Amino acid sequence: MFDRYTITAAPEDLEKYFTLEIVPEYQPCYNASPGRLLPVITNSSPKGISLFYWGLPPSWGKNKSISRKLIYADSNQLTSKITYKNALVSRRCLVPADGIYLWKKVSKKSEIPYRFILNDQKTFLMPGLWDEFDDEESRIVHTFLIITTKAEQTLQSFTMDMPLMLNKENGWKWLDDNLTMDQHLDVLSNVLDEEMGSYPVSSRINKTSYDSPDLIQPSSPVDQFGNYSLFN
Repeated sequence: MFDRYTITAAPEDLEKYFTLEIVPEYQPCYNASPGRLLPVITNSSPKGISLFYWGLPPSWGKNKSISRKLIYADSNQLTSKITYKNALVSRRCLVPADGIYLWKKVSKKSEIPYRFILNDQKTFLMPGLWDEFDDEESRIVHTFLIITTKAEQTLQSFTMDMPLMLNKENGWKWLDDNLTMDQHLDVLSNVLDEEMGSYPVSSRINKTSYDSPDLIQPSSPVDQFGNYSLFN
């Protein structure tokens, strides 16, 4: 299951690559997980990068089953679910990333974490939907979810779903309010057609509070229990 990614670019590199302004609070993230404040580009503010919560803020995520449903949207349900359909019309966003984490099952209870990156190691854009809510103190809280699709056959030993990925050109089209809903859906069919490389990473990735550059370094294939695996 996809629920972790990386965005490791330095602020100045991200600004230069996307030609956008970035909030000063931005920091590279090596373990982007649900409930964290993470960089997004929205259709309502396409000239800057903001920080929104992925899914729900931690204080709102007591019901984990509900929280889990709010981190991604199946691309096949965007027009059949009214909440997705409304957001598709007026609240679209892009989530910059340069890698995703997936876990490979090697036994009934054992999993090995891997990081997947584009072979050219470029930053890519995951299309998403955003929303805003008033918290108990009447402060506005912004959230986002990522649009997913069925995983490619080569990834199905890791996950059944994966995020859609766009290049910059199609990313800007996704944000364009002048396009129709059908045109936005067409953008989602023009995903990156580039091969991804992968390598095993440290099992420390399993701890969502751990966020350090060593997480993206190649590691021996070790499961969450510290056991080495011969399957790589």
